Amino acid sequence: MAMVEQYFPWQLEALPDVIGFVAQRCQESGCSERARQQLELAIDELFTNSVMHNRNGVDHPGSPASFRIRSGLEDGCIWFELRDPGEAFDPTAQPPVPTEEGLSERTIGGLGLHFVRKSVTKWRWRYQNGCNLLTLWKALTDSD
Repeated sequence: MAMVEQYFPWQLEALPDVIGFVAQRCQESGCSERARQQLELAIDELFTNSVMHNRNGVDHPGSPASFRIRSGLEDGCIWFELRDPGEAFDPTAQPPVPTEEGLSERTIGGLGLHFVRKSVTKWRWRYQNGCNLLTLWKALTDSD
């Protein structure tokens, strides 16, 4: 499977197209249904967070800003590289959520990144040329 990249408007309305791209790439790679579901959940969360919290002064409607996704295969994993032109934010450096606490004791926030962390085999972040680049890897046969 060759590396493919696609650009999407950096707007919530693009989410169904983003998830459609992820599903198509997962199907083409032959990854398990469980792995596809986990990747869709993770990328849904990351795209939504990027649009909602990391706009960096970019107007929402009609913005020239775009969200890029690259995808390919490497060492038995499908990978997705997400690029957004927002301010630097490293989700991999966020502390784990204390899931042993009850709902009433928890502070708001961080649970989505907890699900992302649990949904991927590995992830890496870097900031380059004014863009966040977050790469997710998921084993094709991962069932956890």
